[in-house]
Amino acid sequence: MLKADAPHALRDCHSYVEKLQDVADELPLAGATQRDSYRRLWLIRCWIIHSLRSQGHPRLVVGNDAVKHIAKTFPDSNEHLPALLGAQRGRWCARSPLGRKLRKLSYSDAPEYLSMHACLFFDTTVTSLLRGKPAGWLTKHRQGLVDMRDAYYRKHGVYPHPAVLLGMFPPSHA
Repeated sequence: MLKADAPHALRDCHSYVEKLQDVADELPLAGATQRDSYRRLWLIRCWIIHSLRSQGHPRLVVGNDAVKHIAKTFPDSNEHLPALLGAQRGRWCARSPLGRKLRKLSYSDAPEYLSMHACLFFDTTVTSLLRGKPAGWLTKHRQGLVDMRDAYYRKHGVYPHPAVLLGMFPPSHA
């Protein structure tokens, strides 16, 4: 199973996740023995991403997939996706196309990272820091933040958490 090709379309991922869950049931994954544990879902997302990239796919293909497919496939322990993608009264709109929602959000990264990005940007430290800034601050300082983010990446090999990035920004630019 682990050598099997991962699907490159979102609509096919949920069944693949179920197959990976069955494999994981047989492995001693410390801290990830429960099917719904965040760590296990995170490991499965990592495996899907690894499989996609190793097959030369830069991202999942969304097509006309409904928003509910992303929630079924990728971990969202803080449940940011329903609010972000427009669930009605806590229920997913079964026919609402994910691609349209992502375009409306101007989201251009790979859809498999959406729940991770939502978690990072809805972080209470990030939202508190941003609420303390005047209107238009983020737009005004976008390029400076991008430059600092890229410098951090060059130095550390990973991008900084948004709260770390905001904390690094010079106070003179507040």
